[in-house]
Amino acid sequence: MFLIAKYVLNPGDEAIIFDPVDFLFKKTVEAVGGNIKLCAVDSKTGDIDFEMLVSLISPKTKLISICNPHNPVGRVYSKEILKKISEIAAAHDLWVMSDEIWSDIVYDRREFNTYSSVSEEAKKKSFTVFGFSKSFGIAGLRIGAVLCNDQELLDDFTEKSQFNSTIEGASTLSQIAASVAIDRAKPWFNDFLTHLQHNRDLAHSMLNNSGILTPNLPEATFVIFPKIENGMSSDEFALHVLKEGKVAIVPGSERWFGKGAEGHIRICFSTSQEILTEGLNRLINSF
Repeated sequence: MFLIAKYVLNPGDEAIIFDPVDFLFKKTVEAVGGNIKLCAVDSKTGDIDFEMLVSLISPKTKLISICNPHNPVGRVYSKEILKKISEIAAAHDLWVMSDEIWSDIVYDRREFNTYSSVSEEAKKKSFTVFGFSKSFGIAGLRIGAVLCNDQELLDDFTEKSQFNSTIEGASTLSQIAASVAIDRAKPWFNDFLTHLQHNRDLAHSMLNNSGILTPNLPEATFVIFPKIENGMSSDEFALHVLKEGKVAIVPGSERWFGKGAEGHIRICFSTSQEILTEGLNRLINSF
């Protein structure tokens, strides 16, 4: 994501990102001297405010960054929605960066469409980011890939980003691990996805009956993003649960996900059902 922002943006250029969304979207733009414009998405459904999206575009806008599936809401965007984004981008000659690192972890046999596949417009001036951190649990190895349908553009990006060098590139160990994961870990991943869907349903059921949180039902990812119903701020809630329940959760505060996340928390359910059940019981019983 950083390399794409570095390639697309000059200092002072603007990038439109979702709100809420993972903090790395904001950090990567700021790291290259770009300015952020926040486009609201519904914190429960992930619906995009397209009127706001169009209104945010200015002569300085160069990039729309999307997160699909969405972190932290867990929305999988349909082909129609992605096509609408591509039409807006094409009409204003904008780049699109689609972060699809969660694209393997999709539930209920829901269809996933990679951004560049939805239209001819989407193939142009777009980069798709994919990684192995979520699907195969190798986040520490820092390995991923960038897809671009324009070979000339990809060659230029490769040369300027130096990601295939020892300076900016992935380690040999990480590349071998990723290759083995793709070639040999499919049976493990299928079991992992089944386990995660059971955990999602368990977390949703427990939180829905808690009386203190109203959960969404994520279509993808292994995080859930419930709304706080007892009047506490996100930070207050997270600190209370840490102190009284001895459970660490991520507050839906601006520094993590943007202003639109306030009043929520994010819980990761990628663990055993025993640990998940105990953790959620501790959270609920801390009040």
